[in-house]
Amino acid sequence: MIPISEYAAYAEQLVRMDAMLAKLALLRDVVGVSVRAEFDERLPQMREARLLYAESATKGQCDSH
Repeated sequence: MIPISEYAAYAEQLVRMDAMLAKLALLRDVVGVSVRAEFDERLPQMREARLLYAESATKGQCDSH
């Protein structure tokens, strides 16, 4: 069983990930067309990584760092 304090750390990390993804999505709208393709390729990968992290946290399989 994972201590509650570790779940709090997971939640904080998810909040940071969400904030970063939101900032990147906003930046995508500001940058030029050549950079936009890079954003379009990487943002879905980052969102998927965030979802996997959230799923593993609910199963108690995440690192706390």
